Amino acid sequence: MGRFSYPATLLLRVVTLVVLTSCNGDDGGRVEDIVVTAPTAYLWVNETLQFTAEARDGKRKPLEGRAITWRSEDPSVATVDDTGLLTGVSVGITDIVATSEGKQGRQRINVRSRAAFVGVVMEGRHLPRLEQYLPTLKVGSEVVLLADAYDIGLNRLPDAVRDMRWSSSDSTIASVSATPYGAKVTGLAPGKVTVTADFEGIRRDFTLVVGKGYTLTEFGTPLALTVEVTNLNEHGHVVGSIDRHAFVWRGGPVIDLGLEGESVAWDINDHGQVVGDFGLGWTAIRAFSWQEGQATDLSVSPGPDMHAVAINNQGEVAGFTHSRWVGGEGAAHAVVWRNGQLNDLGTLGGYAAYPLDITSQGHLVGLSVASSTSQTPFIFRDGQLSTLSVSNSWGTTGGRAVAMSEDGTVVGNTGDGAFVWRNGAFTYLAPDEETTLRVFDVNNHGQVVGQTESRFGTTLAFLWQDGVALDLSGLVDLPLLGTLTNARAINDRGQIAVETDINGGPPGGALLTPVP
Repeated sequence: MGRFSYPATLLLRVVTLVVLTSCNGDDGGRVEDIVVTAPTAYLWVNETLQFTAEARDGKRKPLEGRAITWRSEDPSVATVDDTGLLTGVSVGITDIVATSEGKQGRQRINVRSRAAFVGVVMEGRHLPRLEQYLPTLKVGSEVVLLADAYDIGLNRLPDAVRDMRWSSSDSTIASVSATPYGAKVTGLAPGKVTVTADFEGIRRDFTLVVGKGYTLTEFGTPLALTVEVTNLNEHGHVVGSIDRHAFVWRGGPVIDLGLEGESVAWDINDHGQVVGDFGLGWTAIRAFSWQEGQATDLSVSPGPDMHAVAINNQGEVAGFTHSRWVGGEGAAHAVVWRNGQLNDLGTLGGYAAYPLDITSQGHLVGLSVASSTSQTPFIFRDGQLSTLSVSNSWGTTGGRAVAMSEDGTVVGNTGDGAFVWRNGAFTYLAPDEETTLRVFDVNNHGQVVGQTESRFGTTLAFLWQDGVALDLSGLVDLPLLGTLTNARAINDRGQIAVETDINGGPPGGALLTPVP
């Protein structure tokens, strides 16, 4: 038998089919899948990372020479160029997508910051870290904010200040511009604004209040060692003691009331009548009233220690006897002078009673002592005693009422914090582990003034209104190291009597008057 042979035309067709099949292999197949890979699953902000992508056919075999395009689903987190090179922009997570011939592959990337947190402080100021305490800035004034970033090991990142980004939540209230050391904030209009420092996507907000502010009029003596401001009237006249001598200030030179021994003026009414106490250390403390150079001894001679601490516009004076200081030893009696006559109210049913303020209606507020240790705020009006059950999130605690407005708002102190009482409802000014608060006065507009004190002894004056405590020092034109250390009294015109510390000099007193 001879060998079987194919026709020539059939052989040609077979060869052609083999060639075509070869052409439709790895180099000629359709893209069915894109595999995206990266060296790591994260990168740092401002650093780069090279991604790669491989096109594959339906059998997952690599396909060479296929064009691939790149994109980031969130360019605010990371960007990617035409070669697959990523750049971290801010902290976050995004998908990087590679596309070829309509097919997509993706890889998730986590952009991290070298910083764990950012801290912001106001230059020259060490403000309380209380939630309700806000720094302030006077319209037209500037303040510098300093910021640093730290890693998880609390190590400062040296380039953070240079790369910090700053912004203002409302540029019509305050503008912000970066400086080599932080940011300069300029107050433009009254309002509340938040300045944000951003480093690699780690943000820290710094909220402050911009206000019209106050003019400051200082008084005192250049060599004063101690200045205690205690009260003021509606005319802006201020009383207190300078180097333990009672004084009154009415816009001119400080007037020494000329009382014997150590003395302090505690209150002044709108008629210029001043009350307080005086005495030598080894003698009984005596109560006095003073007007236009004439002092009157209100005490019984001989008699126990006696204090006159408050006076209303009717000339009624409130005070206490049988104790050398508020809350001191002895069964103190509440007393009121009316028309020059001393009225002894006794201990108001407790162990002791200490009135601290009197309204134009003759109502008293102060503290009542039920035993030798406990203190309870009280209101005494129309012959009836009411105690204020001061309780907060830490439980019931004692305290004292220190002032009462004509509309019946009472302010006082309890523990390390303070309270405002109105129509049976309490509002607490809560302390924290590093700061205590004390309030001293309230006006008929519900504005409350007082002082914060840190555990390091730093004191600052504040104004409480609209649910927040405002740092008064930021609302006054002061030198960089100047502060208002205490706000002791406020009248219905909004004037505030304060104590000052200007550039580490001797303590002083001042009157703040609101800018129209």
